[in-house]
Amino acid sequence: MPIVPIVIGYYPAPVWRSHVAITISSPLYAADDQQGTDKQTAQALTKALAASLLQGLIE
Repeated sequence: MPIVPIVIGYYPAPVWRSHVAITISSPLYAADDQQGTDKQTAQALTKALAASLLQGLIE
């Protein structure tokens, strides 16, 4: 099952009537980050998700 990173950015801040930008990134698959153990796989997938979310904030 894919994990789809979605970033929601509020500009200038998350207050009433702020502008909203939504970024939907490419899906991530656990099979792409398969490691030796389930824990290592979860850590690799979490790292990939964090990187994708941060990239979405930059865009």
